[in-house]
Amino acid sequence: MSTARHLVGRDQELGAILRLLEASEQPSGVGVLWGEAGIGKTTLWLAGIDAAAAQGYRIMSSRPSEAETGLSFAGLADLLGNAAGDVLPELPPIQQRALAAALLLGESGTHADDRAVAAAFLGALRLLAGDRPVCLAVDDVQWLDAASLAALRYGLARLDREPVAALLAVRGDLPAWLRRAVPEERLRTVEVGGLSVGAIQELLRARLDATFPRPILIRLWETSRGNPFFALELATALQRRGGTLAPGEELPIPSDLDELLHERVDGLSAAALEVARAVAALADPTVTLVESAVGSPTDAGLSETLAARIVELDGERLRFTHPLLGSAVAARQTPSRRRSLHARLADIVPSAEERAHHLALATPKPSGEVAAAVEQAAKNVRARGAAAAAAELAELAVRLTPPEDVEDVRRRVLDCADRHREAGDGRRAIAQLEQA
Repeated sequence: MSTARHLVGRDQELGAILRLLEASEQPSGVGVLWGEAGIGKTTLWLAGIDAAAAQGYRIMSSRPSEAETGLSFAGLADLLGNAAGDVLPELPPIQQRALAAALLLGESGTHADDRAVAAAFLGALRLLAGDRPVCLAVDDVQWLDAASLAALRYGLARLDREPVAALLAVRGDLPAWLRRAVPEERLRTVEVGGLSVGAIQELLRARLDATFPRPILIRLWETSRGNPFFALELATALQRRGGTLAPGEELPIPSDLDELLHERVDGLSAAALEVARAVAALADPTVTLVESAVGSPTDAGLSETLAARIVELDGERLRFTHPLLGSAVAARQTPSRRRSLHARLADIVPSAEERAHHLALATPKPSGEVAAAVEQAAKNVRARGAAAAAAELAELAVRLTPPEDVEDVRRRVLDCADRHREAGDGRRAIAQLEQA
């Protein structure tokens, strides 16, 4: 079985994914790619999607970003996509209403329950799998919003003989919730480790058209510890400095990945940096939204970020070529500049929930007006069945309430405690009540 993507040194890992997709004795398998940042999980994940599509699977995928972690049901909307309209009429009425409210489909005054949303998602998966096998694929699971994660956990725990293969990628260690939610016989874990010297050599040749003398190649490999993203960044930085070393000379570049990325970001022009900052802060950074956020012609800045492989176009959406670049961009700005950016974004984002988040991040001190907007957003999110997101917004509203507004503080503290209770976090609920 081949895929459209050229993978280097990952035959064993790709083989594990292919076996998951081809398994007939356990069709509801869950494959998890885990490892450190930059190690190549997304490349494998994309290759897995290609393989699933080639085998006739329906692909339901989501690639959440750090900026959308706090937005309710963003991941669920990605996963269901256009299929939501097809399955909604087939679901029981209570699940129809809950899922429609969660995904903001149509006019609905229904108060959705998170359990009904999760049950609706499971029902949708079963309906779709009745037509053809489904590949449920989520990259960077650590950034999936809490409401979508709850629905995903519910669904994965209850799939049994349905032809649904899940392919997840997560930074760091394997999440404990996966072992609790998925029976051991259905779980396939793949630790993605560093590449060999030979694989790094092939990667640099394929991606950068670069060939280094053996001593330099060994230093690149040892410094990167076989991490492909780190190795590519090191090699690119070395090429900018001539690409050669004298015998015994150390690499004339930072040996720490964070420093290396900050150096690369610092090389952007002011216009390109403004574009990159907007992409990092927006949950859904379309070209149109980024242009509105920057407030000036973005052609030159956008072209520079694309040419420098800082961002890439995915349809109308901009995304960083690697999430670590987004983190580096977000880190390279002063607090006042960051607040100014969030204030601009609050005026242009389409959803009231995202607007509330940006308003909160743009406000350096308590504000009754902003607290009221965030409180209303918490109520709206709760009505959609996103208990955890509502609790987070309710807590933000408490923090933003001026202390002299005693009645508002008391009401919001009690409301916040109730939201945390609904979300199943009794510890935080008690902590809020202790303030009342």
